[in-house]
Amino acid sequence: MAAFCVFVAAALALLDLLHSTTGEDLRPYVEAGRLVLRGEGDLYANPYFVYLPTAALLFAPLAGLGREVLFYAIGAAELLAIGAGAALTLRLLAVRRWVEWGCLLAVGMVTGHKVWFAIAALNVHAFLLPALVLVCGLWARQRWEAGALVLVATAVLKPMLAPLLLLPLAHGQVRALLRPALVLLAAVAGAAAVVPGGWGVVHLPGYVADGIGMHGDLEGWNLALTVHLDRLGVPGPVVVACRVFAALAALSVLRASADSAPDLLLAATALLAASFLAGSLSEVSYALLLLPGLVVALHRARGTALVLLGTAAALLVVPLPEVGLVLFTTVLAEALLLAGLVALRPLPAPERTALRPRRG
Repeated sequence: MAAFCVFVAAALALLDLLHSTTGEDLRPYVEAGRLVLRGEGDLYANPYFVYLPTAALLFAPLAGLGREVLFYAIGAAELLAIGAGAALTLRLLAVRRWVEWGCLLAVGMVTGHKVWFAIAALNVHAFLLPALVLVCGLWARQRWEAGALVLVATAVLKPMLAPLLLLPLAHGQVRALLRPALVLLAAVAGAAAVVPGGWGVVHLPGYVADGIGMHGDLEGWNLALTVHLDRLGVPGPVVVACRVFAALAALSVLRASADSAPDLLLAATALLAASFLAGSLSEVSYALLLLPGLVVALHRARGTALVLLGTAAALLVVPLPEVGLVLFTTVLAEALLLAGLVALRPLPAPERTALRPRRG
C-alpha cells in the first residue's frame, strides 16, 4: 500500500507539470480525430501523421475534449500504463509482491530523464509498454495467436512493435500470424474507406523509410545511429556495416533465447534496439520501450554484461542540461543495451523462470 501511495504521489506531481507541455506528439492524433469529425480533408496531408488510419478513428471521440482535459486524461492513462508495464515485468521475473515493487519501479521509470521526454510530449509509446510484456508472457505459454492479436491491437494505434513478429517466425509459428494479419488488414481497409484521405496509407511505408521528413533542421532529432553516421560524413560501407552488426547482434540474442517469458522479452528488446539503431528513424521517447527488457537483463547480468547494462540504465535516467547531450546519450544507451544483451550468458535450464507451456 505504501508503494502504491508513492506511485500515486509521483504521478500527481508529474501530472501537475502537464499544464506547461505542448503535447506535440499527441497533436497529430488529435488533429486526425478532428478531421474524422469534420468528414472532410486529407488525413496524410499532415506530414506528422505517420500512423494507420485506424488511429484517427480511435482519437475521434477524444478530439472534442478541451486541451487541459485531454492532456490530463492522456497523461494519467500513460502513467497507469507505465505502472502496469513495470508490474508485469516483475511478474515475469516471479518477484514476490510484484504489484508493490512494480509501483516503485514505475516511479523510477517515470522520473527517468528520457522517459520524462515521452510523458511531457504525451507520446503514445507508454500505452505499448504493458502490451510488450503481455505479448511475451502469452508467447511463453504457447499462445502465439493471442499474442499476435495483442500486437495487432497496438498497431491500430502505432505499429512500433512490428519487429516482434520475428519471434513467432523464429519459433515456426507462421500460421499463428495469419488470422491476426487478416484482422489488421480488414481494420486498416475499413478505416481507410471511412477516414477522408485514408487510402494515403499505401504511401506510408516509403515515407517512414525515408525518415518521415526528419531532414534539415529536424535531422538532429532523429536518433537512428546510421543517420547520425551518415550526417557526419562516414563512408557508406561503414554505415551499412553498422546496420549489419546491429542486426546480427539482435539475431544472436534471439538465437540464444529460450521459450521463457523473460528470455522472449530480452529477445524482443534486442530486436527493438536494433531497429532503433539501424533503421531510418528513432526518437528519445523510443527508449521507453526498452526499459522492461533492461530491467530483466539487469536482474540476470554479471561481469561485463552488468557494466554495459548498468551504464545504459544510468544514461537513460541521469538528467542532462543540454539537449544535444540528451540525444547523444540516448543513442549510446541503446547501443550499450544491445551490446549488454549480447554479453548476457544464458541461464541453466533449471534457473529459467519459464511459464508453464499451455496450448491454445
